[in-house]
Amino acid sequence: MDLLKNKYFIWLAVAVVGMLFLFLGASTIHQLKLTDSSSIDSRNTITVSGKGEAVAIPDIATFSFSVTKEAKTSAEAQKLETDISNKILDAVKKDGVAEKDIKTTNYSLYPKYDYPQVVCPAIYPSNCPSGKEVLRGYEISQTFEVKIRDVSKVGQIVGDATTAGATNISGPTFGVDKEDDIIAQARNEAIDNAKAKAKSIAKGLGVKLVKIVAFNENENSYGIPMMTKESFGLGGADAVSAPQLPAGENKYSRTVQVTYEIR
Repeated sequence: MDLLKNKYFIWLAVAVVGMLFLFLGASTIHQLKLTDSSSIDSRNTITVSGKGEAVAIPDIATFSFSVTKEAKTSAEAQKLETDISNKILDAVKKDGVAEKDIKTTNYSLYPKYDYPQVVCPAIYPSNCPSGKEVLRGYEISQTFEVKIRDVSKVGQIVGDATTAGATNISGPTFGVDKEDDIIAQARNEAIDNAKAKAKSIAKGLGVKLVKIVAFNENENSYGIPMMTKESFGLGGADAVSAPQLPAGENKYSRTVQVTYEIR
């Protein structure tokens, strides 16, 4: 009988110790969850925004142009396009553009068809057959992108390319070679602005900033000017003076949102 009582007390003690470990484990897990940033109550945070800008003088420019020709055969069309493209490329290279700064962005060759109108008897208009397609020839088009590293020559280079036969000119777009450095300046200014704002708000609320729990960044986009042969005063003329294409300055702006845990 005493032996049975001893066994009963032993099992009871084991059960109590086990329940104690479970309780302590659950408490530890709960404490760990409280330190997880994902479980921070949104009521214990503040979100502030900051803006920053940086200005730089452009030191590079890019523009693109196309050469499009049509002929009876694909070989004839290709020769016409190649002759004019070579003339344009020779002109921009003569102006100082390096071979590495010229690249083809599109090349296409496809047939062109005509559909002659069929003359139908007036008494049977509903049964009139459609026109039969007739091969007119072939159209070829090649598009080039040119990077100019001396922005003082942009007007001259674009003008010379146009005079040599370039059409569908897009650009120039002025940029900064080391753009990432300028963007970093704008971003850092935006972050400093957000930090100052957060400190001011925390002081007014009588709370303390604990740590950053979220960050987001936005940027602005810029359009690209478009030009045609008429933009340079060609209008069918064989020669044109260099257009004035001021580079101005590029402004980079960044907006950031920073969320702080507070207490």
